[in-house]
Amino acid sequence: TLHTATIDDNDTPPVVTITAPVDPTTEVEGTSITFTATAADAEEGDLAGSLSWDSDLDGDIGNGGSFSTTGLTVGTHVITASVTDGGGLPGSATVTVTITGLEVEFTAASQTDTESVGTFAAIIQLNAVSATDIDVPFTLAGSATEGIADDYSITSSPVTITAGQLTTNIVITINDDTETESSETVEITLGTPSIGSLGTTTLHTATIDDNDTPPVVTITAPVDPTTEVEGTSITFTATAADA
Repeated sequence: TLHTATIDDNDTPPVVTITAPVDPTTEVEGTSITFTATAADAEEGDLAGSLSWDSDLDGDIGNGGSFSTTGLTVGTHVITASVTDGGGLPGSATVTVTITGLEVEFTAASQTDTESVGTFAAIIQLNAVSATDIDVPFTLAGSATEGIADDYSITSSPVTITAGQLTTNIVITINDDTETESSETVEITLGTPSIGSLGTTTLHTATIDDNDTPPVVTITAPVDPTTEVEGTSITFTATAADA
């Protein structure tokens, strides 16, 4: 006496397709990455404008059919683009994006030369090319005195590693004075860069050896050794030559 008619839903969930970036993708920290996707629904049409993008590391990173970001943190992200249609049916797609960290450090920990060398170059390097300029601050220490009229002058802090380049130089200009003195040092310590982190070699010591020589004194008279009787007039003669 009872008849039950079951009505199956013929609605289909939206189909989400990520078209950029390719899966998987690897980029360096700070690179601008463009995410693009389509979302097609058989009943409602194009739903790309309603897409939400999420990272399993960073959470919400964007919305819509296309957007760009430079803010992904270092690590491997599973990025999900998702949308829900008016009937409550969800659709999603994923792409894996790995962000490698940038590191800044000196190419060498030290160098030594005489003050007549003119300049020292302390070279700062990146481990990978960045798409963005990176500012690197530094502080100074050591026994040498900074100043044009003193031991040396130096590039102002911070220095910039230009986008697309791997290195930049901190240039130390040496004052070749005439004062005889012991070796002196300029110690440069890197600070935190505007993008990335510090590597291993963050202190560079430039040692300035004096190229001045002391005067050469030569006694020409009397001969050595000399013996005279008491009261004799003895003439002493010498030269003193300075380079």
